[in-house]
Amino acid sequence: MADTEIINFQLPLLSSRTVRGDLSSSPTSHLIHLHPSQPIITNLNTSSPSQDFALALLYNSHTDLKHNYDGYTTWTIRVSWPGSSPTKIKITHPDQEGHFTISAQPLSPRMDHSFFFRAVSQHIPSSCLPFSLTDGVDQVNNRRSKLTAHLTEEFNTPIQVIFEPSILGLIPRTTLPTIGLIIISITVVSFIAPYIITFIECTLNGLPRSAKRPIASYLTNARTETKTKIKKNL
Repeated sequence: MADTEIINFQLPLLSSRTVRGDLSSSPTSHLIHLHPSQPIITNLNTSSPSQDFALALLYNSHTDLKHNYDGYTTWTIRVSWPGSSPTKIKITHPDQEGHFTISAQPLSPRMDHSFFFRAVSQHIPSSCLPFSLTDGVDQVNNRRSKLTAHLTEEFNTPIQVIFEPSILGLIPRTTLPTIGLIIISITVVSFIAPYIITFIECTLNGLPRSAKRPIASYLTNARTETKTKIKKNL
């Protein structure tokens, strides 16, 4: 997943932040119950461009679930989808009942530049124009009809939705393992790197002089080439 849309909000929900219509009028009127830290994958497409969700944490039947998350007040809803599916995603803030909607629409396709090229071609000799610019009216109309078909082309975007608490109001809880792994890696490297450098230096110092010359020559040449490139760029 490459693209992400995020909203943050507080629990308990004090008031509705959006005016919602009748859910039964939506092509996907059934609710998907979203549990904390449990990602859900679904699809938004031309026939069903929106999906309604409900926060399971707010329902009386999930009292044990509420107890496990009593200490959290700041929450995040995160939606991710592939970068290969250029889509505009919108998330509404949960209302008093914990219902929210995720809607999608395809991003605008590339504009047709036929009219611009046609205007430019009037001031350039035809012998200097590429074949695509010397097409007749039928070819231009054909491209225009293809563009219209592309504008109405169906889209199908898989999305991953996750509802989770935020640590300190900033860090989503599911990212803590990744952050911890990064910190551990940096710490380990900072301790090991000096020993590796010392080992390399000792190894080089222990080599006979005849073996050191090629290495020293290579380093000197590399240093000289770098300085030369810097001077040329200045």
